[in-house]
Amino acid sequence: MIGRCLALDLSHFVGWADFANPSAKPRMGTHELPFTRGHNFGPVFHALDQWLDAKVIAVRPALLAFEAPLTPIDGKSWEIETNARTVRYLTGLATIAELVAARHGVRCIEVHVRTAKARLSGNQFAKKGQMKAACVERGWLPADDHQADSCGVGLAAYDHVGA
Repeated sequence: MIGRCLALDLSHFVGWADFANPSAKPRMGTHELPFTRGHNFGPVFHALDQWLDAKVIAVRPALLAFEAPLTPIDGKSWEIETNARTVRYLTGLATIAELVAARHGVRCIEVHVRTAKARLSGNQFAKKGQMKAACVERGWLPADDHQADSCGVGLAAYDHVGA
């Protein structure tokens, strides 16, 4: 059985949820990464690496899960306009998460966006407000949609590993 899970919603504002086990109330937070213009993501990736490394050391999860980066089809992804810069940014964040997990010998999985939404809210197309409301229904009080999304990621991750 997998114990502690650290679940992430990766973006400029990294939502995180720390579950002691699948039925536990998660601790949640949001970490803001530095803003960058242009295509130099090095400082952002470095900041995520440092923050996540310290978080993994502090939390000591058995499982690190993150929301899969959006993959555009014909310039669209989940009805959201996107471009190569955004894809590169989100894929880079996912890569850093996998790197940190590997560094610490932590099992790491990505969770599809629709799977996380469905697991928390019952609706694979849930909007931000619906995700937050689904948390509140469980007695969890996310400060923002990033934290709510990370809760969906964590629950779906536990489902995936059979916890």
